[in-house]
Amino acid sequence: MPAVDLAIYAVAAMGHAALWIVAVNHLQARNVPRRILEAICWPMRFIAVLAPVGLLVASRYYDLSLVGRTDWSTIPWGVVFYVGFCALIALVALPPWLVWALRHQQAQVTDHHAVVRHDLSTHGQVTHHSLKNRLLASLPGNEFLHLDVTEKSLALKHLPAELDGLTIAHLSDLHFTGDIAAGWYHEVIRLTLELDADLIVITGDIVEEPECIPWLAEICGPLRARHGVYFVLGNHDTRIDYRITRQELTAVGLVDLGGRWHALEINGQTLLLAGNELPWIRPAADPRDCPATESTSDDGARPVRICVAHSPDQFPWAREHGFDLMLAGHTHGGQIRLPLVGPIVCPSKFGVRYASGTYFESPTLMHVSRGLSGDTLIRWNCRPELTRLTLRSHVRPVVEDEQQAACSSH
Repeated sequence: MPAVDLAIYAVAAMGHAALWIVAVNHLQARNVPRRILEAICWPMRFIAVLAPVGLLVASRYYDLSLVGRTDWSTIPWGVVFYVGFCALIALVALPPWLVWALRHQQAQVTDHHAVVRHDLSTHGQVTHHSLKNRLLASLPGNEFLHLDVTEKSLALKHLPAELDGLTIAHLSDLHFTGDIAAGWYHEVIRLTLELDADLIVITGDIVEEPECIPWLAEICGPLRARHGVYFVLGNHDTRIDYRITRQELTAVGLVDLGGRWHALEINGQTLLLAGNELPWIRPAADPRDCPATESTSDDGARPVRICVAHSPDQFPWAREHGFDLMLAGHTHGGQIRLPLVGPIVCPSKFGVRYASGTYFESPTLMHVSRGLSGDTLIRWNCRPELTRLTLRSHVRPVVEDEQQAACSSH
């Protein structure tokens, strides 16, 4: 029964790919040295994609055809076990994941969700000093030099009326590597300043090559907001001496939130910001060091708390410590989003669950940016993103799908 055998093998191949992709996602979420991580993850990616094809070819070569065989007893038991195990994974795990991927993700946002798309390819090109970058730049549909400027309104249950309408420009994952020229980033900063946000927040992975350190003052220095510009660092920032990155950014007026608290007084209300760079840079802000825990409002409500983290893997930490809002990046939205099902690969222990967008799990609302760049210059159906968030105290929550919202705005 060739059709049955082929179906079994196809299901097993999907389970095999899922197994190895999950393993890669989990490894990339850990604090593993870069060289070790790359030495492990790249072979695992090739195994995930090529092993099913290789097994078919090898089985044909050794006259152990897995397709069209009625007597599986002559196939090596290790092969049978692995094929069966992978098929079981596919049958048990993939249907629930597919249902989740096709459903609208819950997002506590207002009816206003606008996206303005910019083609920034004329403001800075990929430097053609490597064959890899030349090939990536020529790929059809690759949009890594484009930019979505997105506006969202987020409802926070404990936000006092005095802070209603507060705006935050959320940037993440700038990845100064030299592969994209500085002119592209200058245009991103110009668009950021045009948003006229009350606060600007950068959630890590800023610079990872020593020769780009001067870019910190040149590109990030002009950033200004009424209530300050704040940053945390990410895993790629540790590829160089990240203490220099902190010094350079603070020297031009940005506020370092790494592992610390910062209190703001806005319209007579206290707003608390806390930085979390785990698992790569310890410690996270200690809740016991929170600078203001008493109410500053007439109704006795506590100050609003915002967690600024690099990875959405810190969502449980933010929820445990009662943060109202968490801002994160790191995932790049998966960089490649398939039609209907979305991203497949995401450097998170939660897989693609928090790839990008807004997520609410009581008591915390989290916004995950798709980021601005990456060390791999490929973006399919997952454009770089700059976001202006407006905080609201009394807004009707709606269920909205991130991809459909972006498409419906055009």
